[in-house]
Amino acid sequence: MVVRDNSLLTLSEEKVLNLLLDKINKLVKRDDIAKALWGNLWLEKYSDYMIDKVIYLLRKKLVAPYKISTFRNRGIIFSQSWTIPFKIIRSTPTIKSEGTHPHEEYLKYMNDTTNIRKTLSDLFKSIKKENITKYFDSSLKDIKELMILVINSYSHDNVDTISSWLSNNKIGARIIFSHFDDRAIKIHQKRIFELGIEHIETIYDDIRKTRLTPSSFDLVINDFRLNFNSNHEQNQEAMYGIRRILKLNGLVLISVVVDSRYESSRYGVDQEKAPINKSSPHIFMFKENLERYCFTVPYYKKLFTKSGFKIVKEFDVKEGKTWFNKEKFIPNREPTYRRFLLQ
Repeated sequence: MVVRDNSLLTLSEEKVLNLLLDKINKLVKRDDIAKALWGNLWLEKYSDYMIDKVIYLLRKKLVAPYKISTFRNRGIIFSQSWTIPFKIIRSTPTIKSEGTHPHEEYLKYMNDTTNIRKTLSDLFKSIKKENITKYFDSSLKDIKELMILVINSYSHDNVDTISSWLSNNKIGARIIFSHFDDRAIKIHQKRIFELGIEHIETIYDDIRKTRLTPSSFDLVINDFRLNFNSNHEQNQEAMYGIRRILKLNGLVLISVVVDSRYESSRYGVDQEKAPINKSSPHIFMFKENLERYCFTVPYYKKLFTKSGFKIVKEFDVKEGKTWFNKEKFIPNREPTYRRFLLQ
């Protein structure tokens, strides 16, 4: 039910409401409202007064949790009110975290529109290619509105990517981009405002010392962010934090760069004979000149299972072993990566 039982809608209100229902959680421009009201004659009949009046009357007839938010000189967004599962003040930054902290060169690189590295875009392409969505269907199909947490994203186009992915797959969701770096928070807030998206939020939080409410999220996305941790203890804290805030039967999509020193037949086809090098991570660097840390495949698998997760699917292995070759790393020393679906 969207409007009160005893509320009769006028024809104009019904036209606008139908438009808003089709574009729920999206910015609707005043011109679009005018077209809904007056059709082909909208330019001739256009009236800001009439548009404001219809919106005002419609807003009074809505029932919770539905609401209409006005964005001055831009339009309106029709959405469901939502209680954020935080016990903290959103504007409170966390204490500076241990591990790698990106410099300005890295931030510039990750937000360069010509950059070929599209982190979440590549992830969702892999999800489609390797049919990972079937696991979503079995675990999350009965949830009307998913709660999704994206950890430590530094790229503004991840906002576009996840919003498009949800829209294309007709998935209802609320998304939180969490970060302990206020520069990243501002990058994402700016992009969210530019797109006029209301179902995406940002919050200061370090997953290793998370203050998010336990059992709040259906899906957590951690795309290469473990590689910003410089030691095993930080990785443990991150995985325990994820487990703490994940709902029962919730899923985790996690991507990691793995130690390239053991990519040879001496250590098996897939590093199965490689050591669990929790005390000696490998340091790698990409074009943006930022040092990060990676461990062996057996290490990550043991980290996940010891943290209380089941490895549902390991994927993108072939692509992960060849992708970095394209960037002309030193032979036999190029980083490789892989992705995991955990539960």
